[in-house]
Amino acid sequence: MSKSFEELGVQPVLVKALAAQQLQIPTQIQEEMIPRVLAGENVAARSATGTGKTLAYLLPLLQRIDPGKKEIQAVILAPTYELAMQIYRVLGALAKEAALDVTAASLIGGAALTRQIDALKKKPQIVVGSAGRVLELLRKRKLSLTSVRTLVLDEVDRLLDEQNSPTVELVIKEVPAQRQLLMVSATLPARAQKVIERLEKTVNLIEAAAEVKLPEQLVHCYVKVEHREKLDELRKVLHALDVKRALLFVEQQGRLEMVLEKLQHHGVKVAGLRKDAGKQERKEALEAISKGKISLLVATDLAARGLDIPGVTHVINLDFPDEPQTYLHRAGRTGRAGQEGMVISLVTPGEVTRLERCRRSLQADMQEYFLNKGRFLKRQARKQEPVKRSKPVKPVKPVKK
Repeated sequence: MSKSFEELGVQPVLVKALAAQQLQIPTQIQEEMIPRVLAGENVAARSATGTGKTLAYLLPLLQRIDPGKKEIQAVILAPTYELAMQIYRVLGALAKEAALDVTAASLIGGAALTRQIDALKKKPQIVVGSAGRVLELLRKRKLSLTSVRTLVLDEVDRLLDEQNSPTVELVIKEVPAQRQLLMVSATLPARAQKVIERLEKTVNLIEAAAEVKLPEQLVHCYVKVEHREKLDELRKVLHALDVKRALLFVEQQGRLEMVLEKLQHHGVKVAGLRKDAGKQERKEALEAISKGKISLLVATDLAARGLDIPGVTHVINLDFPDEPQTYLHRAGRTGRAGQEGMVISLVTPGEVTRLERCRRSLQADMQEYFLNKGRFLKRQARKQEPVKRSKPVKPVKPVKK
């Protein structure tokens, strides 16, 4: 039987704040991580998307802040603007609901530097931001991390990849050696593990084995198609279902550019979310789909980290993912807050093996569909059931985690 938040050592005021958000039972990663963080241990936690990793470190982190000291006691680094802001909002909501005398500041690249400098003058106790902006403020001597007791690397696999690792490590050097290091991610590739071992010799690795189930309200379907015909089939599917707001996933950045060019050539209202896009470019793309200016947003898995776009009715896999967890991560972008959603995969004969492995791992009811005279039909022996054209979905507020 799972322990309660109280039994894990979470303060009553925070337990009450969680209850206000309908959060009463800890997830496996929270149950394993919270006591260790409260004990001051260094932790590297690997757990699937949607298992509550953010709260697993935020709850004990808030308790370890000394309200009487008006200095930066904790730094949380994230690889994307969206994820950093999501963490910042969850942190703020918890502190406010629990009436904690704890303040935070967001230091994110692309935002007004002067405002962030002004925010630092108010002596926040927690900083949430990007490594690039934190390093910039350190070099300008507008920020000091000498009082930091806890450093958090959220989505550590991406923070410690070839592109981001040099900047992140420069920030880490500015933090006292005697500090607590917390790292969370859905994956921990070999490169990230080697960097972690170099940064900290004593780290407790936590892995939550419990699988996250797909939302019951999702419909999972696939269409068999030759690789060269995928984009033509995609356009037919978009038309047949009258798709208004969808995410299209591709494997690589180079393929993203090609897909964008061809879809735009055929008049599809589409934009791309590049992994190396600046804050303004990402903001414009997200606003375009949120406001209905485009019906399709193309992204890679890395670029889509931390996204929360209200009202997405369809997720489409132009390239079927290698791992079931990646499918789970993509599928989670639709069907949020109890709404219906559809996940459509365009699979080649060579990708069917991946699909079958994913179906077994996630126990997903994936049905084969086909197009016939402009209708999207389920392939079955006796009867073909047309799928209703999608209706515009009113945007909903993201569910607080």
